[in-house]
Amino acid sequence: MVKTKRQAKSWTEEYKDFDEKKKKVKGENEKEVEKHFVVCRYCDYEVDLDVKPFDRINQHIKGKKHQNNKERKENEKQMTLPKLIQQSQLKQKKTEDFAHDLVRAYAFSATPLLRADGFLGKVNKKYFSEAKATPTRRTWE
Repeated sequence: MVKTKRQAKSWTEEYKDFDEKKKKVKGENEKEVEKHFVVCRYCDYEVDLDVKPFDRINQHIKGKKHQNNKERKENEKQMTLPKLIQQSQLKQKKTEDFAHDLVRAYAFSATPLLRADGFLGKVNKKYFSEAKATPTRRTWE
């Protein structure tokens, strides 16, 4: 009974960290032959399916380099455009709310808005990122 060689697709189904790749290489008699590999999607590590693929894949997955690359790439996923727009609008709303609340606080405490540039304004700008849009003395003159 002849043992059949597993295809690249079956390897990628079993090991989700790997993708299938085809490459043209020179075979016997200098003819180009299409060869199948599996490639780690985190490390770009190629595994030739002709030479002990099971051992090489398992050894690579257990390695520190693979684990570190996988963890780093999963943590740095890119934000989608709608999520980025939503986050920007939320930040803008917080900034506007802070400015309105600050003006209300000055009005109710009978403090002139010209004091927003003084020590209190510096403290607000230091500890609240939204305070960077606080009106200044030049705005009110």
